[in-house]
Amino acid sequence: QLVAKAIQALVDDTPARSTVIVGADLNSALGLDPDGSRWEHGVGDHHTGRANQSGMLWKTWLEQRQMTSATTCISSAAPTYYHDTGTSSTIDHLLVPEQVAVGMSAVRPVFATRRLQLIPDNKFRDHVPTIYTWNYSMPHTALRGDSFRGPCWNRESIARCLQKGEGRHAFVHDLCSGLEAKQTRLSELAQEPSCDHHWDCIAEVFYDVAREHFASPCPRMLEDKKKREEMQAERLGLLKQLAQHREGLAAMPDSELEAGKARVQQLQWSLRGMRKRHDRSVLRQLEEQ
Repeated sequence: QLVAKAIQALVDDTPARSTVIVGADLNSALGLDPDGSRWEHGVGDHHTGRANQSGMLWKTWLEQRQMTSATTCISSAAPTYYHDTGTSSTIDHLLVPEQVAVGMSAVRPVFATRRLQLIPDNKFRDHVPTIYTWNYSMPHTALRGDSFRGPCWNRESIARCLQKGEGRHAFVHDLCSGLEAKQTRLSELAQEPSCDHHWDCIAEVFYDVAREHFASPCPRMLEDKKKREEMQAERLGLLKQLAQHREGLAAMPDSELEAGKARVQQLQWSLRGMRKRHDRSVLRQLEEQ
């Protein structure tokens, strides 16, 4: 209980909406009550066993804070502690918010650290360092989605607004109106443990208002988009030809087989070249932004 209180004091001192991650040697498995009942919260799909008194204390702590043991989210997670009697157990846990644990992709003990053991032995002893891998991104769809790449920004209008105040009042007025219109939604999102969706909503309002005031048509981007659409149509045609030629190879006589293979190879080269041109067009568009 003293350890839990000390950790909670540290959590309370963290900035608002920080992603809290707790590395803990709990000396207990997590996931089952002493009577074998399965936990509804605090663990992933792969519990590590019956919890002792210490584990039950942490069960309450995890439920109250919507956190879970990342160690229990992967079926391939190996034991984290090896006793000198030859037994092993999973008593070390990385406690993370539930929305972070969803992206867990690997839990891998670093067995190479056996060389660093204080007890010289060929067997694993004591705690084994473990690497946790998960996908934790802050999408901010309003800023990273395809819609953000649509307009070209009129830099002269932005500069005049910043330096001389031209259009500043109208921009700020529309921005405040947009935020007021989203106030109910913003208040709901502010209650979520993660700030991602809350920030997305704010950024979307800023983007929409900025596009109305400072965006201008971009002929080069429209031209490149048209070229990419034409390349895509041509690519689909080449793919159909390639599929037809591959099917026809089986029925070709030996005298025509070499020519047929050469045609297939030529189509493959054309597809690779088209893919490179498409990628260069996309890269040029991103650089111009």
